Amino acid sequence: MKPGDLVKISPRPFLGRRETIGMILEYDNDDPINLIPAKVAAQGKITYVGKEYIKPLKNNTHAS
Repeated sequence: MKPGDLVKISPRPFLGRRETIGMILEYDNDDPINLIPAKVAAQGKITYVGKEYIKPLKNNTHAS
């Protein structure tokens, strides 16, 4: 994943305990054990979410 990708965020207490959609602002792909959280913009808030709670919303590949 990279900054600008849309992601689905699992229910989190600070986001209203329901699934939300957000956009990645910062993501460290070099983190081998997913220890560093991703910086995400969701519901008008900028927050850090653990990588195990986010999934890509769609595949961002283009057909030529």
